[in-house]
Amino acid sequence: MTAVNNLSLRFRWSVSAAIVVLGCVLLANLKINENALDLLPGQALKSDLRLMQRLGLVDKIFLTLTIPANAGSSKSERQQILKTAAEKLGTALAGNPVFAEVLYKLPPGFELQAYGLFREHLPVLTEEADLATLRQAVRPEAVTSKLLEGYKLLNSPTGIALGKQIQQDPLGLSSILFGKMAALRSTFALDIVDGYFMSKDGTSCLLMAESRLPLTDSDNAEKVAGLINRNLPESAHPALKTLIIGSLSHTLANSRAIQQDLSILLPIASILLLLLLVFAFRDIRALAILAVPFAATPLAIGITNLFFDRISTMALGFGIVLLGISVDYGIHMYLELTRGTEPREIILQRIRRPILLAAGTTIAVFLVLLFSKVPAHRQMATLSLCGVILSLIISWLIIPLFSPAKTSPANNTVSLFRYDKSANTTRNILILAAWLILMLTGLFSWPRLHYNGNLQSLDIPSKQVIEEEYLFQKIWGQPQDQAFIISQGNTLEEALNLNSSVYQALQQTKTPFQSLAPLLPGPEQQADNGERWQQFWQHNRAEFELLFARAANSQGFSAKAFQPFFSWLDQRPLLLDPAAILTGPLQGLFTNMIRTPSRQYLGKDEQDDRQFLITTTVTMSDALLPVFTALEKTLPGVVLLANEKWRSQLETLMKHDILNLSFAAALANIVIIIIAFKSARPVLAVLAPVLSALAAMAAYCYLTSSDLNMMHMLMGIMIVGLSVDYGVYVVCAIEEGISETSTMTVTLCAASTLIGFGVLAFASHPALSSLGITALVGIGAAWPATLFVTPVLLGKFTGSRV
Repeated sequence: MTAVNNLSLRFRWSVSAAIVVLGCVLLANLKINENALDLLPGQALKSDLRLMQRLGLVDKIFLTLTIPANAGSSKSERQQILKTAAEKLGTALAGNPVFAEVLYKLPPGFELQAYGLFREHLPVLTEEADLATLRQAVRPEAVTSKLLEGYKLLNSPTGIALGKQIQQDPLGLSSILFGKMAALRSTFALDIVDGYFMSKDGTSCLLMAESRLPLTDSDNAEKVAGLINRNLPESAHPALKTLIIGSLSHTLANSRAIQQDLSILLPIASILLLLLLVFAFRDIRALAILAVPFAATPLAIGITNLFFDRISTMALGFGIVLLGISVDYGIHMYLELTRGTEPREIILQRIRRPILLAAGTTIAVFLVLLFSKVPAHRQMATLSLCGVILSLIISWLIIPLFSPAKTSPANNTVSLFRYDKSANTTRNILILAAWLILMLTGLFSWPRLHYNGNLQSLDIPSKQVIEEEYLFQKIWGQPQDQAFIISQGNTLEEALNLNSSVYQALQQTKTPFQSLAPLLPGPEQQADNGERWQQFWQHNRAEFELLFARAANSQGFSAKAFQPFFSWLDQRPLLLDPAAILTGPLQGLFTNMIRTPSRQYLGKDEQDDRQFLITTTVTMSDALLPVFTALEKTLPGVVLLANEKWRSQLETLMKHDILNLSFAAALANIVIIIIAFKSARPVLAVLAPVLSALAAMAAYCYLTSSDLNMMHMLMGIMIVGLSVDYGVYVVCAIEEGISETSTMTVTLCAASTLIGFGVLAFASHPALSSLGITALVGIGAAWPATLFVTPVLLGKFTGSRV
């Protein structure tokens, strides 16, 4: 057993077994999840997403109970079925601690309660724009008209119920208040029936719930979905259906799609690799090559889990990738040991340089990726880095044990390519011409590519999710493009003051918006409004009282009939108490717009000092983006949450991150190659596969009109490291005059990589599919470039046996 590099069998098996056992132990504590935060670069975007979670926007669930129009004989019957079902479901969810808030109906008589709550505070709600209404209300003809209208109402059947209201508000100043309550109008097209949120046609009822568990986490999403499904009121009517809209459905669709892809594609990749090795070597002992990644991957995943606590399913997709990468070293060693003409000890010494050099370039790429700003990239890099290193160790330990003694090449390999020693200059010129055309095509295509930084392009809502979202919009008519302007303050008063400033600024635009500032302005604005109210009546009170007395007398009212109204005018304006509002009849509506620190749920690890948050919802457009963005700059504490803003920021951050990583990876590989080969010709020959892969990927995206996305760029960086390996193997073999197995080595390594990566091209999830397609194109170009272009660039075309 001297061929085992003077290491004992016991040591080799012990180390290999220890790697496998330790990996299995660590896998026992594996935690897997898919969190949207892991795909975001930079703290700004993550802070915005966390802010959305604190506001309950990310973790909000919209449930629509719907019933066909023919399910009941009348609209009222259908509404009664829906109300019963909504009451059952809403009560069940509200009683579960998983949900922080469940809004399925407003309290009975909430309109009158709201009017009574705000009516006495009308002076501090009257803005400058409302002065025109006041001036109109105190004009003689308006006073006479209102008193006549009040007299008629008092003498009608409903007069007794309206008597107190007319005494308190003979001028109808409550119209100002009703206008401000309209500022709370929902963005949904709905009717409120007995407090329930009904669609216009009476076939649907809306419920809104907020999860305490972050729904960007796939584990939490599964738990919440199961809880909702167990409480669905299906028994209320056979035709009753439930639509669930929100981040919950998207998280589940993405997580389930990735898990399904991996459960199908991982076995397929393994079987294809097995068939490849059987076909190529026709020796059962060659299957030891396939055992290498399976032995290395558990420990690689376990180590990654130690660093990141939880691993995303996207990162686990690289378990398939490791199958394609990790077998390369075993293939190289197996071929050399079974077909080399020298003693096995000499062969192991000779192949150490190309294998370590190839591993070094691949490791350099993954080391660079560790500095990515995207957590998911760092998980992928850590997993791949550990897998490559462990595969290299295991290959060196066990492949020599399974490599049979040299036999006739025809008996244990299949001829795939054969170099011709008599290759002439014409052939070399044709090869270089074809390669230069590919390079020029890549150079032409690259500047014309567009990078799409929108993560929604990597989203895969299922067919059911798409259909339900369409139906939801059709039923409720919710606008597509909305943005949220958040006012933050260390105290509620501070946040309210800032929100009032936002409201004043938005009034200068013509965009529709939903704000609580008209009904709950900040203390500073309330004080200004109250001062304005008093000044108005100081200038108009004496004249108004005279004309009011004459008009009231002419209608037959007694002199003291409207004493409650004048007593109210005599009072000093009373400031609104926000605490009373938050516990009043509109609590359900206000709590969606005001977030106190105690109502911000991010989990036990996120319990930091939080501010009070107030949300203003605006209709968004590209033209208004600069206007809203300016509010962030001019009003400290204001944050804009908008898809248009994130799309621009994300594209800039991702391009900056990817370009830096690409440059660093390329530079690291070039430095390694220059140090290893020193002169320009072999360096260019080694890099020829890399240049070919990059050119092919650029040309493919341009010709297919495909935008580059995050996964394309990530895969491109990895292909740089893999393609260099092929060039290293061939150049080392040719320079040493021992290129007997280089063609077969590169062919099998490329084939295994194409299998490992390529199966991802058939994934249903667009992120995994992008990885696979990029690998197929890149490796598909690097492989022939290694076999044909690299030898020509070296200036010689040495024959080799395959």
